[in-house]
Amino acid sequence: MTFRSAIPDFQLANPLYIGALVRFYTVDINGLKTATLAPLYANPLGPATLSNPQTLDAEGKFAAPVYYDVPLIAEVSGLSVASVDTGIIMPAASWGGNWSPGALLIVNTFVRDPVGLSIYIATNTFNTSGSIATDLAAGNLALVFQGQAAEAAAASASAAAASALQAAASLGQIQTQRRVAIDYQSAPPASPTSGNSYLVKTPGSGAWLTHSEKIATWNGSAWTFEVAAAGWQAWLTATSQQWDFNGTTWQSGVVRADVSQTSLFNASQKTQARRNVGITEAADLVALASDLSSMQDALYINYFGSIRVRNLAYGPTAFGVPLTDVLPTTANTTIVADIPAFTPKYASSKIKISVSIPVYSAVAQTVFAAVFRDALTNTFAIGRKTVSAFFYDTVEFFTIIDAVDTATRGYSLRCGGSSAAVFINGDSSSRKFGGSSSVDFCIEELRTL
Repeated sequence: MTFRSAIPDFQLANPLYIGALVRFYTVDINGLKTATLAPLYANPLGPATLSNPQTLDAEGKFAAPVYYDVPLIAEVSGLSVASVDTGIIMPAASWGGNWSPGALLIVNTFVRDPVGLSIYIATNTFNTSGSIATDLAAGNLALVFQGQAAEAAAASASAAAASALQAAASLGQIQTQRRVAIDYQSAPPASPTSGNSYLVKTPGSGAWLTHSEKIATWNGSAWTFEVAAAGWQAWLTATSQQWDFNGTTWQSGVVRADVSQTSLFNASQKTQARRNVGITEAADLVALASDLSSMQDALYINYFGSIRVRNLAYGPTAFGVPLTDVLPTTANTTIVADIPAFTPKYASSKIKISVSIPVYSAVAQTVFAAVFRDALTNTFAIGRKTVSAFFYDTVEFFTIIDAVDTATRGYSLRCGGSSAAVFINGDSSSRKFGGSSSVDFCIEELRTL
């Protein structure tokens, strides 16, 4: 029986991936991408399949969870840059029955010694040899527990599998399980939707009466329950938060925060967290977001947190940005967004900076968006857009740089035109779009493979 996992990539909205096409390929025994599309499923169990490739929705994410049961590599196309591949996306553990020679074992598959009744886990994807001892010596199998400990559970293959999974989880030998759920609550919803899951808050009531702190899933006619192990994680769509299971109860954590600025030109703007009540300063967001340790990104395998600044203010910017081989400086640009403190968790991380600025110009010119760090005068990343006279447009770009160290640094986003003032969130006469147009400035920490 295969225990399918939800693909963790592409579960969070990302405007860079809106409408992107994602193909999922199987991986060969050497860990390389094949030309074979992997099977995708609509549920953790059951035969319902999904199309491969998948098209990301208008928010740049999966429209619904996508499940898989073999190692795969995702190829993302339809972006503003060339197509990119992820690293290997590993499934959760599965039960492979009795060990036999000459069989293909997928990594994280549990097998049983039919003679000694010991339980082993495949540490690589490989073809079994003539003996378990040879596979152990080659490092392709690892012992989970000895046969004497398995005898009580060896009455059936399913019982042995359940015991092996629990033992391996306690030893930290299988990777973190991740789930997507609606909310953390004590009572089941009155009209549940088939396939939706919930974290059962203590004390459970109604149909959840004896299932506190379990994961409840409605299959269309009844509730099914899953027991979490320490280290499991769940993304709650109702609150846009990650929750972690500590072995006893589910606990909330901060994943992503929207931050708003109230002034266009104030370099020391105060910030306010919209989704996470009680967090009022960007530094607080950084301290919490940098503790995130296992979310994933399409280009880099581990996602560790972000700060996003949205500026709704209206006003003009400076002009005179040089169209020469000279770096734009703070003297010929105007600040439009400011993140005063960001602290990477790892020096080996990558820092991804995404920018979007709605602009209006009364003359045809080149409009620049430039990113600055700390008190440095020169920009280190710039995007530009040639705009027509009396047209609304958007300057968008992203850049990826090395974190280098874990020092706290401030970042600012500035804008300017080559020959005339540029207007943000409106035109040369007034604010437009009811104040809904906004500058977006996002900084994310990513870990490479």
